[in-house]
Amino acid sequence: MNRAAFKDASFKEIFLAFNFEPVPKIERYAYEFESRLRSIFEKEVIVTKVPDDSPPNIPRFVLTSKKRVFEVSEVNAVLKMTFKGIDSAQAFNLFLEKAKKVFDYIKTVGSIKIESFASSALFHYSLEDPNYSVRDAIFDRFFKIEKPSNFNGVSFIVNQKIDDILVKNMIDSYETRQKSVKIEMKDIAPGEKEKVYIKFNLAEMEVVDKGLLNRIEIITDDIRKDDPEGVEKLFDKVLNWPKGYIGEAAEQFIFGGK
Repeated sequence: MNRAAFKDASFKEIFLAFNFEPVPKIERYAYEFESRLRSIFEKEVIVTKVPDDSPPNIPRFVLTSKKRVFEVSEVNAVLKMTFKGIDSAQAFNLFLEKAKKVFDYIKTVGSIKIESFASSALFHYSLEDPNYSVRDAIFDRFFKIEKPSNFNGVSFIVNQKIDDILVKNMIDSYETRQKSVKIEMKDIAPGEKEKVYIKFNLAEMEVVDKGLLNRIEIITDDIRKDDPEGVEKLFDKVLNWPKGYIGEAAEQFIFGGK
Protein backbone atom coordinates (compact mmCIF):
# COMPACT_ATOMS: atom_id res chain seq x y z
CA MET A 1 0.00 0.00 0.00
CA ASN A 2 1.40 3.37 -1.03
CA ARG A 3 1.61 5.49 2.14
CA ALA A 4 2.25 8.65 0.11
CA ALA A 5 -1.22 8.33 -1.44
CA PHE A 6 -2.82 9.16 1.93
CA LYS A 7 -2.84 12.17 4.24
CA ASP A 8 -2.04 11.84 7.95
CA ALA A 9 -4.61 10.12 10.15
CA SER A 10 -7.57 12.21 11.25
CA PHE A 11 -9.19 11.21 14.56
CA LYS A 12 -12.93 11.54 13.90
CA GLU A 13 -14.78 10.20 16.94
CA ILE A 14 -14.56 8.07 20.04
CA PHE A 15 -16.94 6.72 22.65
CA LEU A 16 -16.44 5.06 26.01
CA ALA A 17 -19.21 3.09 27.73
CA PHE A 18 -19.29 2.43 31.46
CA ASN A 19 -21.53 -0.64 31.89
CA PHE A 20 -22.97 -1.19 35.37
CA GLU A 21 -25.54 -3.13 37.34
CA PRO A 22 -29.10 -1.82 36.74
CA VAL A 23 -29.97 1.37 38.63
CA PRO A 24 -33.76 1.92 38.50
CA LYS A 25 -34.84 5.57 38.41
CA ILE A 26 -31.28 6.73 37.73
CA GLU A 27 -32.71 10.04 36.48
CA ARG A 28 -32.99 11.10 40.14
CA TYR A 29 -29.22 11.70 39.96
CA ALA A 30 -29.43 13.88 36.84
CA TYR A 31 -28.87 17.23 38.55
CA GLU A 32 -26.07 15.87 40.71
CA PHE A 33 -24.31 14.66 37.55
CA GLU A 34 -24.88 18.08 35.99
CA SER A 35 -23.34 19.88 38.96
CA ARG A 36 -20.32 17.61 39.35
CA LEU A 37 -19.47 17.47 35.63
CA ARG A 38 -20.15 21.09 34.71
CA SER A 39 -16.48 21.65 33.79
CA ILE A 40 -16.93 19.16 30.93
CA PHE A 41 -20.58 19.64 29.91
CA GLU A 42 -21.59 23.30 30.06
CA LYS A 43 -25.20 22.98 28.90
CA GLU A 44 -28.13 22.14 31.18
CA VAL A 45 -28.97 18.49 31.70
CA ILE A 46 -31.76 17.07 29.53
CA VAL A 47 -34.03 14.58 31.33
CA THR A 48 -35.57 12.43 28.59
CA LYS A 49 -38.77 11.57 30.54
CA VAL A 50 -39.19 8.20 28.83
CA PRO A 51 -41.98 5.88 30.09
CA ASP A 52 -41.09 3.83 33.17
CA ASP A 53 -41.35 0.58 31.19
CA SER A 54 -38.85 1.68 28.51
CA PRO A 55 -35.86 -0.63 27.89
CA PRO A 56 -33.15 0.00 30.51
CA ASN A 57 -30.55 0.95 27.89
CA ILE A 58 -32.58 3.98 26.71
CA PRO A 59 -30.93 7.18 28.04
CA ARG A 60 -32.72 8.68 31.05
CA PHE A 61 -30.75 11.93 30.92
CA VAL A 62 -28.14 13.57 28.69
CA LEU A 63 -25.33 16.06 29.31
CA THR A 64 -23.93 17.98 26.33
CA SER A 65 -21.27 20.43 25.28
CA LYS A 66 -19.66 21.36 21.99
CA LYS A 67 -18.56 18.06 20.36
CA ARG A 68 -19.22 16.14 23.61
CA VAL A 69 -22.24 14.10 24.72
CA PHE A 70 -22.77 12.00 27.85
CA GLU A 71 -25.82 9.70 27.85
CA VAL A 72 -26.87 7.92 31.04
CA SER A 73 -29.29 4.99 31.10
CA GLU A 74 -30.19 2.54 33.85
CA VAL A 75 -27.42 0.14 32.75
CA ASN A 76 -24.65 2.28 31.29
CA ALA A 77 -23.19 5.74 30.81
CA VAL A 78 -21.66 6.60 27.43
CA LEU A 79 -19.20 9.43 26.74
CA LYS A 80 -19.05 10.44 23.05
CA MET A 81 -16.62 12.94 21.54
CA THR A 82 -15.97 14.14 17.98
CA PHE A 83 -12.93 16.02 16.67
CA LYS A 84 -12.00 18.30 13.81
CA GLY A 85 -8.86 20.25 13.01
CA ILE A 86 -6.47 18.74 15.60
CA ASP A 87 -4.00 15.89 15.23
CA SER A 88 -4.76 12.39 16.52
CA ALA A 89 -2.43 12.47 19.53
CA GLN A 90 -3.79 15.83 20.71
CA ALA A 91 -7.38 14.64 20.22
CA PHE A 92 -6.82 11.43 22.16
CA ASN A 93 -5.14 13.29 25.04
CA LEU A 94 -8.19 15.57 25.22
CA PHE A 95 -10.43 12.51 25.36
CA LEU A 96 -8.27 10.96 28.11
CA GLU A 97 -8.60 14.10 30.21
CA LYS A 98 -12.41 14.14 29.98
CA ALA A 99 -12.81 10.36 30.35
CA LYS A 100 -10.76 10.29 33.57
CA LYS A 101 -12.82 13.10 35.09
CA VAL A 102 -16.05 11.26 34.27
CA PHE A 103 -14.66 7.99 35.65
CA ASP A 104 -13.47 9.64 38.87
CA TYR A 105 -16.97 10.99 39.46
CA ILE A 106 -18.87 7.80 38.57
CA LYS A 107 -16.81 5.88 41.13
CA THR A 108 -18.20 8.14 43.86
CA VAL A 109 -21.86 7.39 43.01
CA GLY A 110 -22.72 4.71 45.56
CA SER A 111 -25.55 3.11 43.60
CA ILE A 112 -23.38 2.56 40.49
CA LYS A 113 -21.38 -0.68 40.40
CA ILE A 114 -19.30 -0.80 37.20
CA GLU A 115 -19.25 -4.25 35.59
CA SER A 116 -17.33 -3.68 32.34
CA PHE A 117 -16.24 -1.17 29.71
CA ALA A 118 -16.52 -0.81 25.92
CA SER A 119 -14.99 1.74 23.58
CA SER A 120 -14.76 2.57 19.88
CA ALA A 121 -12.43 4.99 18.04
CA LEU A 122 -12.62 5.98 14.36
CA PHE A 123 -9.74 7.28 12.22
CA HIS A 124 -9.81 8.48 8.60
CA TYR A 125 -6.89 8.53 6.17
CA SER A 126 -8.04 10.84 3.36
CA LEU A 127 -6.50 10.44 -0.08
CA GLU A 128 -3.84 12.78 -1.42
CA ASP A 129 -4.31 11.22 -4.85
CA PRO A 130 -8.04 11.09 -5.74
CA ASN A 131 -7.37 8.49 -8.47
CA TYR A 132 -5.79 5.99 -6.08
CA SER A 133 -7.93 2.85 -5.57
CA VAL A 134 -8.32 2.31 -1.82
CA ARG A 135 -10.27 -0.92 -2.34
CA ASP A 136 -7.53 -2.45 -4.45
CA ALA A 137 -4.85 -1.23 -2.03
CA ILE A 138 -6.59 -2.84 0.98
CA PHE A 139 -6.98 -6.14 -0.88
CA ASP A 140 -3.35 -6.20 -2.05
CA ARG A 141 -2.05 -5.30 1.43
CA PHE A 142 -3.98 -7.85 3.47
CA PHE A 143 -4.92 -10.71 1.15
CA LYS A 144 -2.62 -13.24 -0.52
CA ILE A 145 -5.19 -14.71 -2.91
CA GLU A 146 -6.02 -13.85 -6.49
CA LYS A 147 -8.38 -10.90 -6.77
CA PRO A 148 -11.83 -11.88 -8.10
CA SER A 149 -12.63 -10.67 -11.61
CA ASN A 150 -15.77 -8.90 -10.37
CA PHE A 151 -14.03 -7.40 -7.31
CA ASN A 152 -15.93 -4.39 -5.92
CA GLY A 153 -14.48 -3.78 -2.46
CA VAL A 154 -13.34 -5.37 0.77
CA SER A 155 -13.39 -4.80 4.51
CA PHE A 156 -12.16 -6.97 7.35
CA ILE A 157 -11.77 -7.19 11.11
CA VAL A 158 -8.84 -8.56 13.09
CA ASN A 159 -9.75 -9.75 16.60
CA GLN A 160 -7.16 -9.87 19.40
CA LYS A 161 -7.88 -11.30 22.86
CA ILE A 162 -5.42 -9.76 25.31
CA ASP A 163 -6.04 -11.05 28.82
CA ASP A 164 -9.42 -9.57 29.81
CA ILE A 165 -9.99 -7.28 26.79
CA LEU A 166 -11.06 -8.04 23.22
CA VAL A 167 -9.68 -5.68 20.57
CA LYS A 168 -11.43 -5.46 17.19
CA ASN A 169 -9.38 -3.69 14.50
CA MET A 170 -11.42 -2.92 11.37
CA ILE A 171 -10.17 -1.64 8.00
CA ASP A 172 -12.46 -0.38 5.22
CA SER A 173 -12.72 2.27 2.54
CA TYR A 174 -15.05 5.26 2.81
CA GLU A 175 -16.48 7.92 0.56
CA THR A 176 -18.24 11.17 1.52
CA ARG A 177 -20.61 12.83 -0.95
CA GLN A 178 -22.66 16.00 -0.72
CA LYS A 179 -25.30 17.94 -2.64
CA SER A 180 -26.72 21.39 -1.96
CA VAL A 181 -30.49 21.70 -2.13
CA LYS A 182 -32.49 24.92 -2.09
CA ILE A 183 -36.18 24.68 -1.22
CA GLU A 184 -38.50 27.64 -1.67
CA MET A 185 -41.27 27.07 0.89
CA LYS A 186 -43.40 29.75 -0.80
CA ASP A 187 -43.89 27.36 -3.72
CA ILE A 188 -45.42 24.69 -1.48
CA ALA A 189 -49.16 24.68 -0.99
CA PRO A 190 -50.54 25.50 2.51
CA GLY A 191 -50.88 22.40 4.64
CA GLU A 192 -48.30 20.48 2.59
CA LYS A 193 -45.10 21.77 4.24
CA GLU A 194 -44.88 18.78 6.54
CA LYS A 195 -44.96 16.48 3.45
CA VAL A 196 -41.84 17.69 1.66
CA TYR A 197 -39.78 14.78 0.27
CA ILE A 198 -36.30 15.01 -1.21
CA LYS A 199 -34.85 12.24 -3.37
CA PHE A 200 -31.12 12.05 -4.09
CA ASN A 201 -29.27 10.11 -6.77
CA LEU A 202 -26.02 9.06 -5.10
CA ALA A 203 -24.17 8.81 -8.41
CA GLU A 204 -24.93 12.48 -9.13
CA MET A 205 -23.66 13.75 -5.79
CA GLU A 206 -20.22 15.35 -5.53
CA VAL A 207 -17.47 13.31 -3.89
CA VAL A 208 -15.85 15.60 -1.31
CA ASP A 209 -13.67 13.09 0.51
CA LYS A 210 -12.62 9.45 0.26
CA GLY A 211 -9.96 7.23 1.72
CA LEU A 212 -9.33 4.48 4.26
CA LEU A 213 -11.00 4.16 7.65
CA ASN A 214 -9.68 2.35 10.70
CA ARG A 215 -12.06 1.61 13.59
CA ILE A 216 -10.82 0.24 16.90
CA GLU A 217 -13.35 -1.39 19.24
CA ILE A 218 -12.50 -2.68 22.72
CA ILE A 219 -14.80 -4.85 24.82
CA THR A 220 -13.78 -5.97 28.29
CA ASP A 221 -14.65 -9.02 30.34
CA ASP A 222 -16.79 -8.47 33.42
CA ILE A 223 -14.83 -7.23 36.42
CA ARG A 224 -14.08 -9.90 38.99
CA LYS A 225 -16.04 -9.37 42.20
CA ASP A 226 -13.07 -10.53 44.29
CA ASP A 227 -10.70 -7.92 42.81
CA PRO A 228 -11.23 -4.52 44.53
CA GLU A 229 -8.77 -2.86 42.13
CA GLY A 230 -10.30 -4.50 39.05
CA VAL A 231 -12.25 -1.44 37.95
CA GLU A 232 -9.18 0.80 37.97
CA LYS A 233 -7.00 -1.75 36.17
CA LEU A 234 -9.54 -2.46 33.45
CA PHE A 235 -10.22 1.25 32.90
CA ASP A 236 -6.49 1.83 32.38
CA LYS A 237 -6.30 -1.03 29.87
CA VAL A 238 -9.22 0.31 27.83
CA LEU A 239 -7.45 3.66 27.51
CA ASN A 240 -3.85 2.50 27.20
CA TRP A 241 -4.33 0.10 24.27
CA PRO A 242 -5.50 2.76 21.77
CA LYS A 243 -2.98 5.23 23.21
CA GLY A 244 -0.19 2.80 22.32
CA TYR A 245 -1.71 2.07 18.91
CA ILE A 246 -2.09 5.63 17.62
CA GLY A 247 0.87 6.66 15.50
CA GLU A 248 3.68 4.25 14.64
CA ALA A 249 1.83 1.02 15.49
CA ALA A 250 -1.19 2.02 13.41
CA GLU A 251 1.00 3.02 10.48
CA GLN A 252 2.81 -0.32 10.59
CA PHE A 253 -0.42 -2.32 10.81
CA ILE A 254 -2.16 -0.50 7.95
CA PHE A 255 0.67 0.33 5.58
CA GLY A 256 3.29 -2.23 6.55
CA GLY A 257 6.17 0.16 6.12
CA LYS A 258 5.89 0.04 2.34
